Amino acid sequence: MANGTVYVGSYDNNVYALDAVTGHLNWSYTTKRSIISGLAVADGTVYVGSYNYSVYALDAVTGRLDWSYATYGSIVSGPAVADGTVYVGQYDDEVYALDATTGRLDWMAFIQSA
Repeated sequence: MANGTVYVGSYDNNVYALDAVTGHLNWSYTTKRSIISGLAVADGTVYVGSYNYSVYALDAVTGRLDWSYATYGSIVSGPAVADGTVYVGQYDDEVYALDATTGRLDWMAFIQSA
């Protein structure tokens, strides 16, 4: 939740922005597959990963797409945002660091599963 708005991803392929007091739908954004991870909200942007191998940056007020980044696997973990970087893990054990403003890849690392 941020600025009186609750943001949720759904198995029906949508991100929803709801008024925290009234439950009124402010906006929704449709991805190509289910959203099974959490979301992050930072500096007026909602960051979310989808099962369609993509990370999305949406304007928190309007729901307009700012950028998207295609990964090599389904996004199953919620993004984290710090110091202008979006960090997100995916199903194939890779972690991506993306520029929060542009979506440009800063780096990618393979994490060996135990």
